[in-house]
Amino acid sequence: MKLFVTGGTGFIGQAVARKATSLGHQVTALVRDDSSAAASALARLGVTLHGGDLREPQSFAATAGAADGVVHMASTNDASAAAADEAAAVAMLSHLHPGAAFVYT
Repeated sequence: MKLFVTGGTGFIGQAVARKATSLGHQVTALVRDDSSAAASALARLGVTLHGGDLREPQSFAATAGAADGVVHMASTNDASAAAADEAAAVAMLSHLHPGAAFVYT
């Protein structure tokens, strides 16, 4: 299964990515900084890194839409968090193919 994960560099996101790859899933993670230690750890697991920003849904929505499932665990850390999160979720949902799973935490 192809999974797209937001928040993959976070504590829970890393655990989800690690478990999914250990089960044989192809995982792509949205990352702001692909040179960060957390992103490098994901890459060592075999996770594909997709550079983008949750506040810019056009930077990742099509990639998320190509997945069989999305696990959305990311959040922005500013006052516009609610609006950015809603825009990101709507963008990903609008690109998903019928039958794809969407998990929002």
